[in-house]
Amino acid sequence: MNLRYPHTWIWLVAAFLGILVGCQPRFANGPADAQPSSVVDGPAVPVATDQEIQEQDAIVQPIPRLGVSGDLQDVQSTNDHSSESPPSKPDDPVADIQSDADDFEEFVQNSELPPIPEGFTRLDPEQEVWVNTKSKHVLLGGKICFRDGALEFFGCVRGAKEHESVVSVNALSSKLHLGLLTIGLEPGSTVQWEPEYRPASGPRIHIDVLWMEGSELRERSARDMVYNARAQRALDVDWVFGGSILYEDPETKKTYYLADGGEMISLSNFSTAALDLPIESSPDNEWLLFTALKKNIPPVGTRVLLRFSEAKRED
Repeated sequence: MNLRYPHTWIWLVAAFLGILVGCQPRFANGPADAQPSSVVDGPAVPVATDQEIQEQDAIVQPIPRLGVSGDLQDVQSTNDHSSESPPSKPDDPVADIQSDADDFEEFVQNSELPPIPEGFTRLDPEQEVWVNTKSKHVLLGGKICFRDGALEFFGCVRGAKEHESVVSVNALSSKLHLGLLTIGLEPGSTVQWEPEYRPASGPRIHIDVLWMEGSELRERSARDMVYNARAQRALDVDWVFGGSILYEDPETKKTYYLADGGEMISLSNFSTAALDLPIESSPDNEWLLFTALKKNIPPVGTRVLLRFSEAKRED
């Protein structure tokens, strides 16, 4: 080996060793005892502790469920989460239908029911239903439970069909029926499919949704929260009071109001619904006509009042 230029060889050896060190493989997460580099790997990603996970799980709280009999049963609710974003303010229901809606789902906790106006009488001490015989209004209390996807109902009995309803109502459908009778409305008939289609009929019912946004009371028509995919606009017809079906059990001789199973305010046609639309709307999943108009619906978890009244001719 020629050692006339020893400094040259020293430089070459140092360069070779540098190449070997530079070629060492990197691991996405590094060895178990490795410390993250603030220059190459960026800041360390925080990992939730067992205590933090337990605190997060504590968000899910049991809520009572209204069964067909009206008794309360404890079930688990996965709809109560926190949110830092305020509810969207009411705006044009049909302009730019969904483009302004948030890409993430909103949730609120500890939402309060709007105050009950003077002149209303509560029909049941355990269920949220009030009537005003002078103004001819019925109020039902509930909570926003769904606002992003296909709908079969606008409102359902709590715990029944919340994955396809905008509002989960803290009362049985039979209580809504009673309330409408109390303000002087009589049911018509439910939808008929055989031998030919005949839509539900009865008094036309307009529904408004009321909720609190901070200290302010907000109000919007339920129709503005439903998008008609066929017509490509917000729902433009009111519901009708068909009145569901009374069924007598042949063994027990007990009578059941079938809409108490959940079908309170229907968008798809169901003969068991208390309120239905007077237009053809298939209940088959592949033909569902309506979706939630998310930008017009307050966040999931928001406590709401549904206000029912007989629709005016010009509505």
